[in-house]
Amino acid sequence: MKLRPLFVTTVVVTLFFVNPARGFTQTLDIRDIADDLGDFSDDMSGALPFLASIGLDWSDAYIGQLIDITPHWGIGIATGATTVKLDKLNVLLENFDYKADDGFADKQLLPAYVINTRIGGFRTMPFDIGVKWGWLPYIPIFKNNISYEAVVYGLDFRWEIIRDWGLVPAISMGFEASRATGGLRSKSAITLSPASGSVTTSGDATVGPVWEAWVFDAKLHIAKKFWEPRFTVFGGARLGVALTKTGYQIAGSGGDVKVTSGGSENNLEDWSDKSLNDFAKILEAESGSNMTFVATSESITGWIDKVGINLNLHGGIALNFYNGLKLDMTIMADIIHFELGAGIGIRYQQ
Repeated sequence: MKLRPLFVTTVVVTLFFVNPARGFTQTLDIRDIADDLGDFSDDMSGALPFLASIGLDWSDAYIGQLIDITPHWGIGIATGATTVKLDKLNVLLENFDYKADDGFADKQLLPAYVINTRIGGFRTMPFDIGVKWGWLPYIPIFKNNISYEAVVYGLDFRWEIIRDWGLVPAISMGFEASRATGGLRSKSAITLSPASGSVTTSGDATVGPVWEAWVFDAKLHIAKKFWEPRFTVFGGARLGVALTKTGYQIAGSGGDVKVTSGGSENNLEDWSDKSLNDFAKILEAESGSNMTFVATSESITGWIDKVGINLNLHGGIALNFYNGLKLDMTIMADIIHFELGAGIGIRYQQ
């Protein structure tokens, strides 16, 4: 397999950003692209922990015992959105001679939807455990036929350290491990033909930036009930670390992605595992940065790894109804990266 890493990496980025109606003649430097991706990944290393925090911030600091006359547990749904800085993504757009009005707003809202459930602890052990999972399939919520996807899931453990009594609020502390993945994709039908060959996409092939993160947080939650138990005021903080990956991906199946080299044309899925691995190493060597590449039978992805520190604050109010329903309304702030967010959730809780 004799493929120059420059033209394939050009495809990985260009297929997303080039408007098919314009044509493309600019020669891109893979090292410059890697630098711009590095800047964008700095922003995402702060934004992803914030997005992953949606869900499981229930108004109650502790929901009670699981084994009781009335077992304490709950299940519900929540939705929210957080801002993310995309000005560095617009810098990448400039590599392809896009006009300013073709790019994203500097602050863009990214939404998430989650299902939460929580079960209480035991009589002598005042803890509870929560689980969340949410998935937003690729939907075209941005202009230029760009679709957005998000997956969020996580698990937390909280221990009540102070009970709600008199003027004293309930306080719990805990830990949460959460995962956030997603990306932006655009369908493209473009052929690039450098001297050494060409890469052609068609059909349902998509290209765009992708991201994923593992987030590990220490959590503090404070809640005070009024007009028992109809109204709750709550707030809290998260301090943690995020292991993030930000990159670009071209994906397609069947004949949607074709590679021509040495006078022969092959579908990406026809390459052997060894050829795919060798090709990924060539791309890494050519990028001249800390990028890593993964090539599979369905996609080619270039990644940059980052470690982010997050400190997020949240606060809100909850309405507690007689039939066990609770409505939480929350606002959030990332005080390190200056991002904002909000969420609303409804659940049934015993």
